[in-house]
Amino acid sequence: MSFLPLLSRRHATWEKPFQALAEECQLNLSIGEAFTVLQNFYEMLG
Repeated sequence: MSFLPLLSRRHATWEKPFQALAEECQLNLSIGEAFTVLQNFYEMLG
């Protein structure tokens, strides 16, 4: 099962909740960077 099509659909509604969670977890990561990390991870899985 490929998750890449799902990851390519970035939702503007995810940005604020993601940013709040990232700050709470002390992650210096934007939502765009997070999608890139996930996309690379799923590409490695094949």
